[in-house]
Amino acid sequence: MIILGLILIVLALAGALFLFVGTSALDPIQLEVLNQSYSMSPLALVIAGAVAMTLLWWGWALVRIGTRRRVRKSREAKEAARQAELDRAAREKENQAKWERELRERERQVRETEARLAEQRISTSEARKRAEVAEHKVDEGSAPSSAPGAPTQPVTSRPAESAPRPTDGTEPPPR
Repeated sequence: MIILGLILIVLALAGALFLFVGTSALDPIQLEVLNQSYSMSPLALVIAGAVAMTLLWWGWALVRIGTRRRVRKSREAKEAARQAELDRAAREKENQAKWERELRERERQVRETEARLAEQRISTSEARKRAEVAEHKVDEGSAPSSAPGAPTQPVTSRPAESAPRPTDGTEPPPR
């Protein structure tokens, strides 16, 4: 590549020398632009044309580079927007799954709490029934037995009005 570049430079210099020598003997050329007359040698005219073509190609290259850059940035922006939308959708799906898990957990906790409350209600109901049966037996004069078949002993009980009150200021629960 370097050798090819050097060869092209030598050819360009040889061409410039050829133009200079070939056009030095020619008469100047009269040009009229916008009602003004200019006198230029043929070499100066060739150089002006080369400069104009170089500027044209540079301008064309800059337009192409700018267009490619704009297209690439536009494509990248669209891709970034699409990726952001995909990320947002994934986060939303993840959050939805998390919220559903939390909802199921709360529902499970509510069911467990309701089951415990139902068990407590049943236990309380059974305890009340047993207390009523025991109270009924006490009122009849026989104490409830601690074991099946155990002899019963009479229990003396005081009436409810004469029962001692708690000293801490709380009332006994109503029957």
